[in-house]
Amino acid sequence: MQFHARALTYASILTCALPLPDGVAAQPARVMATDTALVGLWGAEPMLGPQVRGTVLLQQHASHWSLRVAGFESSASARGDSVVFELPGGQGLLRVWLTAGTPDAFWVQPAGIDQSFATPVPLRAAGTRRWVGTVAPINTTFPLYLAITRGDDGSLRGVFRNPVQNWSGRVPFYHVTRDGDALSFTHPRTGTVQWRQPYDAGRRTISFDFGVPIVLTPRRLTQVVGYVARTGATAHDTYRQPVALRDGWTVQHAARAGLDTATLALIVHTLATVDPLDESQPRVHGVLMARHGKLVLEEYFRGYS
Repeated sequence: MQFHARALTYASILTCALPLPDGVAAQPARVMATDTALVGLWGAEPMLGPQVRGTVLLQQHASHWSLRVAGFESSASARGDSVVFELPGGQGLLRVWLTAGTPDAFWVQPAGIDQSFATPVPLRAAGTRRWVGTVAPINTTFPLYLAITRGDDGSLRGVFRNPVQNWSGRVPFYHVTRDGDALSFTHPRTGTVQWRQPYDAGRRTISFDFGVPIVLTPRRLTQVVGYVARTGATAHDTYRQPVALRDGWTVQHAARAGLDTATLALIVHTLATVDPLDESQPRVHGVLMARHGKLVLEEYFRGYS
């Protein structure tokens, strides 16, 4: 997942939720023997777009400009110091600023389930009044995780997590019951069924539809970088100086800036080891700290970078 937090110099703490027939949750004993296979962590990490990406060919003609990208072709006329190409179907637009040399271009991708993003498209000459570049959009993802545990009374409980939308189901858990090839998710307070979802015991899949199909399969903790703050293989017990990326930020070791690296390491460790099922703990995506205009701490969590 791409975060581009340095450009924002800010890390968001974000938080998301899910609905099946009455009476199902009151029958845990009927399904205990056959639902052992449901206990555990389930997940999916679908990539939803955007569609347009790849090589851009920009050309200046006598009376207009033309654009070719991802199978689309578009033409537009210059207005003042810029040219704007809008692709059909709301697939995005390319904004080109005309300069004495190579034009400057930015790709504006459609919003999708998130806000719209603009990314630079570096161009290089490819002949007379012709330039090429690459559209590299920010991927739209909708990772969804479902942790199913068994309570002391033998009933199943399901907890949802979506680290991108910070969606947690709006309740601490749902009662989960199986009825043949379907799973019911029942609200713990109202007793109403929120969802009744297809379950394939043979293929080990739980299917959802949030406008797009999302099929959950069993996951291990080492696979789910968005579900846990950090995987076990990722170091988070010692302070790390930010890497100099030549992106406009000057970096500096925290100790040289007069900061206690042990305290910073403790902050990172605390955020990296939170229990993903504990609603009271923060689900932070990234932490950046600047001191006297220099970046002294830069750490990311839940699959962001």
